[in-house]
Amino acid sequence: MTFIGKTLVVVLTAFSIIFLAVSTAVKLTGPDWKVVAKARKDQLGKLKTEQDTLENDATVRTKELANAKASRQASAGALKARITELSSENQRRQEEIAALRKNIEEAQQKAKVALTETQDQTKVLNETREQLAAVKAQADAFQARADELTDELTLLQRARDVAVANNQDLRQRLGAGAATSAAGPSAPAPGGR
Repeated sequence: MTFIGKTLVVVLTAFSIIFLAVSTAVKLTGPDWKVVAKARKDQLGKLKTEQDTLENDATVRTKELANAKASRQASAGALKARITELSSENQRRQEEIAALRKNIEEAQQKAKVALTETQDQTKVLNETREQLAAVKAQADAFQARADELTDELTLLQRARDVAVANNQDLRQRLGAGAATSAAGPSAPAPGGR
């Protein structure tokens, strides 16, 4: 019985030495958890700072978008008012041209009758022809102005289209930024921040 007891003491001592060696190896080769915890805490602080920066940037971008929308609506209203004004002016001038053409036709009829009646009324016919030339010049000027207004309207429409495209692009970029920030704080933000 003493032999079995002595054998168990030797076996337990051997196992104790083996487990001591294993636990010492694990302790010496394992990571220092205090250093790891401090590194993670520092990393968490940096990520929180970056998150705050990104949230502030998103707030600024949202305000810029609201300002851009308000500006676009104001310019769109001004453009609509200008289009309405130009359309009414064009209509008024067309009516003036029609009235002037009618006056010219009446003057020509009177001039023809007057020419057949007497030689003295030749002067009246010449004056009427001069009026006709002036009216045609004015009609050409009105037509040139109408062409200029059409060109200006086209330019304004192009500017409006560019503003709409810029607004859509900004919305897409803000939408992509919002999707990226919603994916997680460790995801890199667009634009290199």
